[in-house]
Amino acid sequence: LHPLPAVEEAIDAVFENYSKFSPRAVRFLRNCDAGPVSVPGLTVTLDQMVIAGKVRSLAALPPLKRKFSVHFSPVDNIEEAAEFVRRAYDGFFEEQPAMVDLIYPADAEDLEECQRAGSLGYGVINGQRAGLMAAAPRTKYALEGYEIVEEVLDTPWRGLGLAAALQRSLVDHMAVEHPDNVLYGTIDGSNAASKATALRVGRTRIADFLYISRQP
Repeated sequence: LHPLPAVEEAIDAVFENYSKFSPRAVRFLRNCDAGPVSVPGLTVTLDQMVIAGKVRSLAALPPLKRKFSVHFSPVDNIEEAAEFVRRAYDGFFEEQPAMVDLIYPADAEDLEECQRAGSLGYGVINGQRAGLMAAAPRTKYALEGYEIVEEVLDTPWRGLGLAAALQRSLVDHMAVEHPDNVLYGTIDGSNAASKATALRVGRTRIADFLYISRQP
């Protein structure tokens, strides 16, 4: 996507070749090191951020300051875990209805893939299941490693600053057998809370999905 004039040329080509579909925008994946996109006549909207970190490096960071100790407990029952996720999302959407069409709960099939990889577990606090973390071995966005498939806190545990501790529990668990893997995931561009959590754990924003369209 560099130099920038090539972006404009690509937009023109897509609009021309797919004109019968009346495209409204083109979605680009752009390395954050390439700098911002700003081309006259184009409107740029952030869709998703790709945020990643090497497990070994993340686990070597100082422990997070937290009110509660969170430990990772592997999941045995997939259906039970899927129901836990569904209930947690229902509670979250009641509090944040604007997020309903932006994020989606992982289903049993998604979670089973993570379980087979040994990276599906509850975040347990004082014997209670406070949240769930899941990651699956995948290759995407020129990254080979573990993609975060799910990260959710149950209703009673939200708003306590526990999201980073939950994610760190997965990192510490993976560091035992998968220290050299990259842990990565995408976060909606409007989800400032999830972005802050990922950065607090030590992951780095490395690329963005951008919607680029012609200005009306």
